[in-house]
Amino acid sequence: MNCDYLLITKKDFEGYVKIRESCDYGTLSQFILEAQDNDLQRVLGNAFMVDLFDALQGSDEVKAALYAPVMDGGLFTNCVDETMSSKGVKRALVHYAYAAYVMDGSYIDSVHGLVQKINDNSIPVPLGELKNLHDRHVRIASNYIQTVKDYLCANISLFPLYKGDCGGDLNRKVRGSTITYLER
Repeated sequence: MNCDYLLITKKDFEGYVKIRESCDYGTLSQFILEAQDNDLQRVLGNAFMVDLFDALQGSDEVKAALYAPVMDGGLFTNCVDETMSSKGVKRALVHYAYAAYVMDGSYIDSVHGLVQKINDNSIPVPLGELKNLHDRHVRIASNYIQTVKDYLCANISLFPLYKGDCGGDLNRKVRGSTITYLER
């Protein structure tokens, strides 16, 4: 199993974030790996991520099919028979990687240190604006990954390696509504 396997490609960014056609995919790939190794692993857990990589890279088609809704999202029924929507790991990962890309993607390591390329027809975006854009995409990614966690909790028997907080007396406030997780 290759843990440097990219869960998403440049094409997955289309329609969700602005990536220019001439984007250096090597640089973008570094940010995808960083987001996989840090953001996703932090919220989904190491054991779950290893199982996910194994499912996506292995030859077990049944296991791969099991993880398809985790990756791509879709509708599911939660523990109290409500229909919910998950956006999937791919969508969250796009935003986590893009957040890192906008903050650090324009810097180049040179013999003169870390530099930012500027030409006659461009000016750098102010750091405050980059930070706001970064934070916005981290929030979007966090919201999307929460829908994945909700899917995993609703299907915890299928994903025993997911060790997230799936219940008990936890009440969570979401957009003005309180979601109460019930004991199973």
